[in-house]
Amino acid sequence: MKKILLSVVLFGSMLIFISCTGKIEPEAGCELECQTISNICPAEITYDECKIKCDDCGIELFDEIENVEDCNKVQDELSKCNVSKREQNSSNYCELACNNYNNQCLTQVPNATQELFEEGFQSCMDLCESWSSEKVGCMVDAQDCPSMTEVCGL
Repeated sequence: MKKILLSVVLFGSMLIFISCTGKIEPEAGCELECQTISNICPAEITYDECKIKCDDCGIELFDEIENVEDCNKVQDELSKCNVSKREQNSSNYCELACNNYNNQCLTQVPNATQELFEEGFQSCMDLCESWSSEKVGCMVDAQDCPSMTEVCGL
């Protein structure tokens, strides 16, 4: 009986707290969702990529994701996000595109050095400023190096 009473009191306290604090900020939801997703699918989805798309499209982006452990479904849902609310060739998107370029292409270079990664990133960032928002988005979402060259036109 004490457990039931305690549960009712805790539940009531939560309802009062939520009604007093108002709506939960979407950023907090995005941070939590993206941290969970990037921990479960670290090779497929970076926290930064997830966070930018979630911030742009809202936490509702994750409504269709029932099973976070299915990384392909998470990627499909994230790709539905239309990031036109923010300029895609901003430094955040260029950083995502160029990090993805390093991860997908430069990691395939035998005996690649840190210097090569830094030069490749900087060169990509310089070029990214002149890319269309579609190209930047394509580079951010590309799953491999051939996609970057054949689909995105790198």
